[in-house]
Amino acid sequence: MKQLILILAMLMCGAAHAGERWSGNIAAQTTVVGNSGSLLRAAALESGMVVSADYLEDRGLTLGYTNTAVQFLQSLPQVNQQAIFLSLREHFYSDLLGGRFTLRADGHVSANDDASGLTDDVRAGAIQTSYLGNDKQLYVDVGYARSNYASLLTVSQLTPTFGLALQQDAAWLQLRGYLIEFSDAALAQGFSRTNALELKYSYWLMPGSSYFKPHSVVLSALAGKRLFAVDMDAGSVANLADLQTGGLALGVSWKLDKADKYKLMLLGGQNRYENVSLGNKYRGNFVYANWNMNW
Repeated sequence: MKQLILILAMLMCGAAHAGERWSGNIAAQTTVVGNSGSLLRAAALESGMVVSADYLEDRGLTLGYTNTAVQFLQSLPQVNQQAIFLSLREHFYSDLLGGRFTLRADGHVSANDDASGLTDDVRAGAIQTSYLGNDKQLYVDVGYARSNYASLLTVSQLTPTFGLALQQDAAWLQLRGYLIEFSDAALAQGFSRTNALELKYSYWLMPGSSYFKPHSVVLSALAGKRLFAVDMDAGSVANLADLQTGGLALGVSWKLDKADKYKLMLLGGQNRYENVSLGNKYRGNFVYANWNMNW
């Protein structure tokens, strides 16, 4: 699987270099998680790469690969997972409504060696319709995702999103709802549905003479309950996670050159989880790093 991703990534990079009509981005990312208070989970390590290519401002595609290792306590075996992600998008422009509409379709495939078989062989599809005003003051989208598990569990998810520019375009506020339903509560920790609200606040700093000065900061928070969620921003499916009951994170980004070609983002935070069957509430402390290059 990894070799296929590398081959496709090389083809996309070649297409992006083929002419001025194409632009692209490649990113390497990793996440380290340490759990506190969990009776079963010790830590997790996730690493991967994402390659994107866009043709003018008309259409684009994104391809991602992620390798995840989850370590457990009580001599339980480690779970290893590989996941691939493909996203296609098409843009349409409206003079009447003064903005850009985007139709997006995503596909996810995940495979792991979970002995229980409850989180293995996941197939997920998602679609999204979004609108961004020409003045970039307003953004709205509606997304729908459907995930199928080897355990015969089906997960349906609706994600309405609202974004708004603030502070004379120096800041951006985004709210996203996660309305998730499960076909069989017995396979979803006893839940027939979960609801959560995610908030992200981004602020762009004034440029400075030092590369050590951040380009932007982002604060994110999640309230409510979320299980087996499909995250269309991250391009991931949370099939290995317990019930999430909250979260808070702070991230900082830097521009690494004057041409705005290289960027680095570091993000740290804490998510709250619950293993419902054990009645065990715990916290996952994480650090995320992302290095990306535009061309």
